[in-house]
This record gives sequence, C-alpha cells and structure tokens, in this order.
Amino acid sequence: MEDNEQYEEESQSPNDQLHELERVRWDGQTTSPVGKTPFGFFDNDPEFVSFAQKSASWAATRLGYPIVDIEMVDVQFYACYEEAVTEYSAQINQFSIKQNLYSLRGTSTSVNLTTSVLQTQPLPFYLKLSEAYGAEVGTGGNVDWRRAGLDVKNGVQTYDLQGLFNYYYEDPRTGERKLEKIEVKRVFHEPPPSINKIYDPMSNSGMSASNMLSEFGWSGMSPRGTQFLLRPINEDLLRLQAIEFNEQIRRSAYSFELINNKLTIFPIPTKDYTLYFDYVFKRERDIAAVQGYVDADEFNVMPKNQTDVTEETTEQVVVDNSTTGLNDGTAKSVLQKSNISDDVSFTSSTDSITDVSNVPYQFHSFATINDVGKRWIMKYYLALCKELLGSIRSKYQSLPIPGGETSLDGDALRSEASSEKEQLITELREDLEVTSRSTTSESLNQISDNLQENLRKVPNFLYIG
Repeated sequence: MEDNEQYEEESQSPNDQLHELERVRWDGQTTSPVGKTPFGFFDNDPEFVSFAQKSASWAATRLGYPIVDIEMVDVQFYACYEEAVTEYSAQINQFSIKQNLYSLRGTSTSVNLTTSVLQTQPLPFYLKLSEAYGAEVGTGGNVDWRRAGLDVKNGVQTYDLQGLFNYYYEDPRTGERKLEKIEVKRVFHEPPPSINKIYDPMSNSGMSASNMLSEFGWSGMSPRGTQFLLRPINEDLLRLQAIEFNEQIRRSAYSFELINNKLTIFPIPTKDYTLYFDYVFKRERDIAAVQGYVDADEFNVMPKNQTDVTEETTEQVVVDNSTTGLNDGTAKSVLQKSNISDDVSFTSSTDSITDVSNVPYQFHSFATINDVGKRWIMKYYLALCKELLGSIRSKYQSLPIPGGETSLDGDALRSEASSEKEQLITELREDLEVTSRSTTSESLNQISDNLQENLRKVPNFLYIG
C-alpha cells in the first residue's frame, strides 16, 4: 500500500503538482457579500445579503459540489447573483418604460418611478396629437396662426405671399442665411354677405314686409304692428341659406388659387383693397412637433415688407424672392441658436424626460421582489454560474489525474447556459406582454363578449298579467 502511494506521488511530475496547487476550488464556505459584489447595488439590502449567501451554496450544489470540484470562489458567485437581479430589474423597467413613455415624456426626471403607481392613460398622448391636428385646422394647437395684409392692386391678379416677408435665420452649420418659409392657412377672399338682402323689399326671395304679410294672408294690409311677429327660427335659417346659396352659385365669381404661396385672385380686381390671410411658419411648426411647444421669444412678430406691385394690368404678376426678402441686408435673424439642426430648433433639457434613456427608473430593491421574481432570478443566476464556470473550464481541455487525464465540460456548460438565458428572457418578456395595455384591453373585450353570449342563453321570465 505504501509502495503504491509512493508510486503515485512519484508518477506526478513537478509541473502537474504545481498545476494542482494553482487550481482554485469552491470550499463550501460562504461569507457576507457586502463589499464583494462588483457594483455594490444591493449591499444595503439585508435580504439580498442573506439570499446571496444561500444562493451561492445552492448554485455550487447544483453544479456538482462536493462530488466534483467547482472552480469558482464566493466573489464570482456574488457577481453572478448581482447580475441576475439587475437583469430582472432591467427587463421589468424596460417594459414599464414602453408602456408609459408617451404619458411621461416632458415630465420631471427627479422622481423615482420604480415603485410608483402610475395612473397613466392614453388620453395625454391623444391630447398631444390633437394639438398638432388643431394647429393644422386652426382650432387651438401649439403653433401660432399669424395674420398679414396684402395690398391688392386694381387689375393685378397674382401675388407672391412669401414675398411679403424677409424673415430669415442663420444655419449654424454653414452660416448661410435662409428664408423663413410660410404656409398659408386661410385666405379671406369672399363676396360681400348677402344676408343684408333678407329684408330687401325689392327681393323676391327676401323676407320683406309685403312678402311676410302675404304669406299670412294679410296682403294689402298695413305692415304696422307686425315688426315683432313671432316666427319659427328655422324659417329665417332656410331663407338665409337660400339667399346665400343663390348668390354663391348663380352670381358669385369670387375665388382664388393658391400654389406654392402664389395667390391668384378671381375675379380680376377692379379696385385697390387690402386682402388678409392667415399663415404659419413652417420651421416653427417643426419645432413644435419635436418638443411639443415653442418658446415665445423664438418667433416674435416683426415688421413686414409689403410686396411692391407696380403693373396696373390684368396680366399675372408674380413677385419673386429676388425683389424682396433675402437681398435686404437690414433683415434680422428670427432665431440664432447653437442647437439648430436640420432647420429645426429645439430646447434640450436635462430635467425633463425626453426618451427611454432618461426615464427615472432604477433597480428594484431585492426586498420588494416577490417569490415569482426571485425564482426567475435563481434560474438566471444558475445559468450565469454555468456560463462563468464553462469559461473557466474552457481554458483547459483536460486535467491530468493519476494514471491518465480527464476532459472538462467547459464548452458544454457555456452552450447550455446560453440557451437557458435566452429562454428565460423570452419567457419573462412574454409574461410581461400579457399584462400590457393592448393585451389587457383585448382580454377584457373577449370576457365581455363571452359574458354577453352567456347571458343570451339565460331564459327570460314570462309575466302574465
């Protein structure tokens, strides 16, 4: 017996003995993880401290200890456990951010939303959309509709409305001055209202005193005492509509054509007058689309240069940008800011939520995670330990043993760990998606439909009187 032991000791070369001494193995002893985790996110959480020690022993046992050696120490187990908890927290927070981003955008970043109960509904998002729609149709919104006057000349039909303005700004990238483009929203070019004819005694369709008396069978009688005769209001509306439609369809030639801010007026003007129109700045609308609002100081009302129209003919005269606007060296920039990009300027703010990168969600406290979450963390933690142990064992393909050598399973452990991690992430995301607003809404609709179907099968009582 002694000879065999001596033979085994002599059969191991000095290099093999040194290699065995260099191998680090799990000794089965656990210590406090405080100060031993890479980031220390949960060092102040007593439940994490207690759970991490137990989980290290559990993971080592699941990996084969003490039957086989585990080439890991406590700091590596604790690093894997901290990563598992942060991964679970990150997945939960990512789902919450996607659900609430539209409602949270623009709010303060100073509040920790991790454990907050958010009463978020899609209404704030719909209101933001309605602001953009309202700005387009002129019923509210977040972009100012401005009004300008055009001096219409006798005999001149076509005018360049953009030429009324010589507002321009400097492109911060090139220093080039660019004209502030406008978009015309409404042109006040209409025929005179014909409502004043409703009491015209010479109008056959008007509500003259004689016509009114005839309708009531009082033809030829004096109109005195009938000024305050009560009539249905719809009668006035129908007569008003008949007169207005008659003027608009049979008589009116008032119209206009607007292409690329070039306004053509119909009929040909026979006198000088002022025509008003509403417009918006295109860049101002783009800014509002980016940040949801526009600072008042960015687009102040500035003096306008009237288009110079001199031809007194019926030919179409178009005043282009070469006569006014950019060639005027006295014009000032509407907005000169260093953060203008692609002709759109917006204000950056570090204290407001802008996107998923600064929504104030933090790692969940381990003590607040329920048993379902902790069970997922344990599975993911074991997969991380397999991955780390596989990386360590992959350094050596085999180890010498008395009378031969043994191969290691590093590659198999890494492959198994990668598959388990992917499966766990997929399962967690699917479980979270079940609780999303869209899925919940569909489920509620299905429950409601099923309930209605069941109620249809309930027999109704027959009451006999």
